[in-house]
Amino acid sequence: MMRFSRGGVCVLSISLALAVMTGAVPAAADPDPALSAEFNGAPPAGWPGTYTYSHSFGVAGGPQGKLIADSGFRPWPNGFPMPNWGDADSLATHRLIFGGGQRVTPETLTEVGAFGQLPLNSLAMRRSFGDGVCRDGKAGIDKKTGQCDMTYGAELLARAITNGSDGGHCYGFSAAAVGLYNGTIPANQVGASGAGINAMNPMGAPAVQTITRFAGTQGLIPELLETWATSMSPTDVVNALIRDFRAGYEPYVLGVFGGPGGHAVVPYAVFDRGDGLYDIAIYDNNFPNRPSAMTVNTVDDSFVFSSALNPEDADYRWDSTTGSRMNLIDVVNSDVLDEADCPVCKAVDGGTYIAFSAVDEANSTANGGIRFDAARTDGKEWALGEISVMEPALPTGGKANLESIWVAPGIDFQLSVIGGNVKGKQPLEVYMFRGGDSTLTVIDEVKSESSTGIQWNGPSLAASSDKSNHPRLVMIQDEKRKTVMANGHMLNGPANVTAQEIWDPKSETMTFLSNATVPVKWNAQVIVDSELGEENWVAKSVLVPVGGRLVVGYPAGSAAPEAGLLDRRGDLIRMVEMVPVTAKMVKKDAGKLYVPQGGATG
Repeated sequence: MMRFSRGGVCVLSISLALAVMTGAVPAAADPDPALSAEFNGAPPAGWPGTYTYSHSFGVAGGPQGKLIADSGFRPWPNGFPMPNWGDADSLATHRLIFGGGQRVTPETLTEVGAFGQLPLNSLAMRRSFGDGVCRDGKAGIDKKTGQCDMTYGAELLARAITNGSDGGHCYGFSAAAVGLYNGTIPANQVGASGAGINAMNPMGAPAVQTITRFAGTQGLIPELLETWATSMSPTDVVNALIRDFRAGYEPYVLGVFGGPGGHAVVPYAVFDRGDGLYDIAIYDNNFPNRPSAMTVNTVDDSFVFSSALNPEDADYRWDSTTGSRMNLIDVVNSDVLDEADCPVCKAVDGGTYIAFSAVDEANSTANGGIRFDAARTDGKEWALGEISVMEPALPTGGKANLESIWVAPGIDFQLSVIGGNVKGKQPLEVYMFRGGDSTLTVIDEVKSESSTGIQWNGPSLAASSDKSNHPRLVMIQDEKRKTVMANGHMLNGPANVTAQEIWDPKSETMTFLSNATVPVKWNAQVIVDSELGEENWVAKSVLVPVGGRLVVGYPAGSAAPEAGLLDRRGDLIRMVEMVPVTAKMVKKDAGKLYVPQGGATG
């Protein structure tokens, strides 16, 4: 058994937001020419006065000492003009406060598209995973927009990436800024004005989609997983930056891990403070347009870094003397900005990717809320390399990202979602992707002191709960000419009962059953999308007897799927009516139906 109990990281500063709203920005000290040799201590002619603040290395928390290595990157204008956001509400708020050339106003907050973020679109998914996310990867791609009709599995993966990043997008900010500065990401992909200039970025769909896709695909890039799982000594980090920095060249994203969780920033210059002390100038996406500093002591090989307005704030402080660590990832000379492995594009078991929706910060693993166990079903211990965990990001905007998990090919396992001291009503979505197939397990409420087990073995998806709140089970199979989605929900199952869906592609049937010792009710929904169009059918509140099962056939183009209630011997008890799902029904039974387009479950 392997237990996942790491804390969470990527924080938004409400204090900074209020300071900007009120104009209470700290006064900037005059730049020392010795510290800003590139511009001789003064901003270029004609640039706004805020440039002085943005480049002033004398501000509180900024780097000090003699400049000895410089990439030329600066938080302004090369960083993004808006802070790292969490969920949709915080994105809308930051657009209002920090918006660029197309600032969102209070009047537009209620307009469609102005409030919050949408799931990754097909263009962003193609850039992340290739054309395999499209139903037709050739003729089906719009030559003008680059958009396509995505498979259901790709839509679910887009949803997993978007929802799983609601706790923060720090790596996405950092990787996008570095890629833009070095020219490895075209300006139009992030909505910048060109040549790495980000100062007036309107932070519209291009920026949001690119930042989100980089933030959400970390767990699918083996090189990045390996890098974040290891450490680099603070002294080696300083030496690498001194060796590699040169004007116009910024190759690195710096990750820090420890007590608060994980956070990704951009190091862009090194200062010598004497006596073995060095300050690394940092673009921290939690605080746009200002320099931050990480202090490294090469005498004892230690470091200290804070992602807070108050550097002494222990909640957002990394200190190697208390177990924090760091590492560098070269995003320019590696493939981490290229297409990631696509778990929904190939009918080959390349391993299982598991992701989770973000949770309220109070219910993060670090705060004793939700944690995970994973155990092999064959009873063996996990071997090295068979399972890896992506450390979550610092809580942002009231939400906390949870770790994502990768399990090597050919291993069957059970994942346990364990509720500790869970505050309020906390829903959770668990996404699994493997070999072109996808599953979604929706727990409407993770209760305190609870355990929900989830097991996906080939054509079977099963879940059990020690409470009487059983999750919804969604299975997706994308075929060449047809996509099938099944959604089963045992409505009134007792505690310690296992609900199960079994898929039989050959007979085109889906079976819903449980080991309950009392009759239980099921909702069973089947969606078929083929050349004949999309068909969406449901049987609601079907009472299944002890030992019985509900079997639904799903041949495309039929007048309606055939469904039958069978007893424990497999004999037909009666036929069950499947009715078409309508918009009115979706609105009425939002908590019981799955809506594939746009990604909204109940």
